Amino acid sequence: MVSPRLISLLCFFLISHHATISAQQNFLKFFCGNSTSDDATSTFKTNLKSLLLNISTNSNIYYGFYNFSSGENSDKVNVIGLCRGDVKVQDCRSCLADSRVVLPQVCAPNVREAIGWYDNCFLRYSNRTIFGVMQTQPYFYLWNTQDALQKDQFKFVVTKLMRFLREKAASGNSLHKFAAANATGPSNQTIFGLVQCTPDLSIKDCDICLDGAISEIPKCCDGMKGGRVVRPSCNIRYETYSFFDPAASQPFTSPPLPPSSPAVVQPQPKQGKCNTSPAVIAVGVPIIVLLAVLIFVVVLKARGTNNMESKSTYISCSELQNEVQKLKLQQEQSKLQQQQMNATLAFLLQNFEGQVPSEFVTTVQNPGAKTQ
Repeated sequence: MVSPRLISLLCFFLISHHATISAQQNFLKFFCGNSTSDDATSTFKTNLKSLLLNISTNSNIYYGFYNFSSGENSDKVNVIGLCRGDVKVQDCRSCLADSRVVLPQVCAPNVREAIGWYDNCFLRYSNRTIFGVMQTQPYFYLWNTQDALQKDQFKFVVTKLMRFLREKAASGNSLHKFAAANATGPSNQTIFGLVQCTPDLSIKDCDICLDGAISEIPKCCDGMKGGRVVRPSCNIRYETYSFFDPAASQPFTSPPLPPSSPAVVQPQPKQGKCNTSPAVIAVGVPIIVLLAVLIFVVVLKARGTNNMESKSTYISCSELQNEVQKLKLQQEQSKLQQQQMNATLAFLLQNFEGQVPSEFVTTVQNPGAKTQ
C-alpha cells in the first residue's frame, strides 16, 4: 500500500514543478552561459544559492538595486538584481524572488553565468566581475506589430523623447538611473517612454549604453507603435499606452511636429490659350515700348505688302513670348541697354521712314517724359 505521505510528496513535487514551468514561461527572455562547474555540489553552487536567497529576503534595500558577491577565484559569484524604477518595493522583491527560483533551473544549477528578464525586474549572476562594467550583450528586441500612423512624425517624437530620457537617466545617482515621460505625437496621440541603466554605471557609460539602444530602434521596431531594446546594462521602451506609474513621469515638453511634405503638383498649360508666366509679363518698360514699335511696324509693313483692306495680320501668342524672352535676355546681359534701343530705333526709322508717327518716336526716345 502506498504511503499517504509519499503521495503528498509527489503531489507537492508536481505542483512545484508546474509552478516553475509557468514562471519560466513568463520570462521575457533568458540567456545561459556555456561555462559550468564540474561538481554539482561545488563551492560555486553553494555560494550562488546563498546569494540568491539573500536577494529575495534582504529587507534593507528599498531602491530596487541589489549587488552581492561571495567566494574567491573561480568559485566567486557576483549577483545583480534590478527592478524597474517605478515598481513598488514589495512588487520588486516578489519579482526577484521568482527570478532566483526560476533562473538556476532554466539554465541548470551548475551554469556559472545566466541572466533573465521579467517586465518588472531582471536577475543576473556570473563568476566574473559584472559590477560597474557596461555590457551590451546578450540583448533582445520586442515590438508592437501595429504600424504607427504618420510614421515620420511619430518617429521624430519618439527620438526626441528617448534622447530627453537618456539625459535624465544618465545624470542619476548611484542608486537610481531611471527616467520616464510621455509626449504628444501626431493626431494628439500620447507616446510613453521609459529608459533605465543599472545604477552602478558611470554617467558616461550609462549615456553610451542608452544611446546605443536608441540607435537600435530603426532595426527592431521602425515605425511601430511600440518597441523595446533590452541589454544587460540598460534598456529602453516606448508605447502608445501607459505602462509605468504616472507618479514616476518626468515633465517633458513635446516638440513641434515637423510639417508634412505634400506632393508638389505642377499645373499643366491649357491648350489654345496663352500661358504667359509672371516672369515673362514683368518685363522692363523699355522692352515693352520697343516691342510695341516692332509690332506697329510689322503691321504697317504687312498691310503695305498685301494691299488688302479686308485682311488682318495676326501674331501668335507663342511668337510674342519668344520675342519677349529674347529681348529680356538681351536686357539682362547688356549693360548698354539704352544705346541698343536707340540703335534699333534708328534702324527702324531708316527702313520704314515715314511710316512711324513722329510723336511715337519721341515717346520711345524719352520713355520717362510726360505727355500733354
